[in-house]
Amino acid sequence: MNEPEWHKKTNGKKKWRKLSLDVIDAIRKISPNRWIILEGVNKSLIARDWTARGVMGKPVDRDKIIYGFHYYLTTNAGPESENNPKVVVKKINKSEYSNGWKALKSVIKYGEQYNVPVSVTEFGMTGLLEGIGGVDLNLRTDFVKNTIVKYMDACNECGLTWWALGDYNTPYVRQNPNKYQNFPRVPDQNLFEILKLKKKNNSNFSSKQVSPPYIKRSTKIKGASAIPYHEDFSSEEIVFLMTADGEDEKCIRDQLGPGLDLLRKDTINHKRYSRPVIYTWIKKIVKDCSN
Repeated sequence: MNEPEWHKKTNGKKKWRKLSLDVIDAIRKISPNRWIILEGVNKSLIARDWTARGVMGKPVDRDKIIYGFHYYLTTNAGPESENNPKVVVKKINKSEYSNGWKALKSVIKYGEQYNVPVSVTEFGMTGLLEGIGGVDLNLRTDFVKNTIVKYMDACNECGLTWWALGDYNTPYVRQNPNKYQNFPRVPDQNLFEILKLKKKNNSNFSSKQVSPPYIKRSTKIKGASAIPYHEDFSSEEIVFLMTADGEDEKCIRDQLGPGLDLLRKDTINHKRYSRPVIYTWIKKIVKDCSN
């Protein structure tokens, strides 16, 4: 169950625990070797006046259970970026740093005390979008460095999952004011660096699978057929993106992933590639991979 709230009911914890065991046993009948993530009451939220032990109680008497906890900033942190993504957050109260680290340590302690696998299965902070709102990117990096990164460094075997890959809370650059964001995703380089993340290589994709781009406007360059015109990309850059194969294509995919297929399918003329944050990032990839 995702974020159960049985703490609001009479004898809620006992009822939640019984239902959880019934569900686990039902799953085990079909898939006896599957790992199962169990989340506690109060939405399994730590830091909001609850510890890991408080939301979960003692571990259940079942094998192959991962104990999952959710961590979001409390309402005392300052303007609540989770619920107000249009508010520009330039400061997070210092108490939130210590409060967050204390909550995350309770997750580590839970795993160590009971010798069970634990994970923060949800965490996120709304990224800043100029003119719209969100958490200042330098502030977000600083907060993650002093809470989440400390948690990861203190417990190599503890898990972490950002929520969610496609929305505005991820360690990617926020591209539009909507909850769900555009593709290709653009990493927040500072967050990726401190989290030691890198783009996954999707080598099973091939440029041969991509249909030739539709030519809306075109120009000619030596040694190439008509190619799309774009005011932010040179003809040589477009040709490289559209035709790269072998090691060049692998280099692009290491950073752009399946976004390369989308680029080739939509053509470079799509309006998403006119956003400064997008074309600046892609131009850097071209420069890195064409040298």
